[in-house]
Amino acid sequence: SGINAEYEAVVSTQSTKQWYQRRVRGFFLSFVSNFENKNKSPMAALSSQQTVILSTLLFVITFSLLQIYAPLLASTPKLTIVGGFGSSLLFFFSVLAIGNLRSETKWPEVIICLVIAVIGAASVHRVSATTCFLFSVAQIAYLSYVSSKVHKQRR
Repeated sequence: SGINAEYEAVVSTQSTKQWYQRRVRGFFLSFVSNFENKNKSPMAALSSQQTVILSTLLFVITFSLLQIYAPLLASTPKLTIVGGFGSSLLFFFSVLAIGNLRSETKWPEVIICLVIAVIGAASVHRVSATTCFLFSVAQIAYLSYVSSKVHKQRR
């Protein structure tokens, strides 16, 4: 194939180490030039539709894993806290999905997402529901803070 033929040609003229160094340097320089080019970002943001689909998929996967591992998560006090944190991810993914469906997420939607997450956590353990509530409140406080900073910069 093409790389093998190129490799054979290079080995005859220079050492293998120099050939690999040239290949790695070329890859690195192309990556840096793409990163510095502001019009072509190598890590472009997802569209709203893609974000809704991805966050909904992650919500379903997280909820499924919480239900599968519910007996394990309810077995020790530390794991019930982990179950609460996992359930707070349900809150985060649902707020993310609703926020991308609408142009603005208001408090009623946030409260509905919180109730859904706490119900999901309560199916694991009662302590998980409490810790889910606490983690979710911390998440919404941070999301509100970041949102205010982002919207202040846009003005």
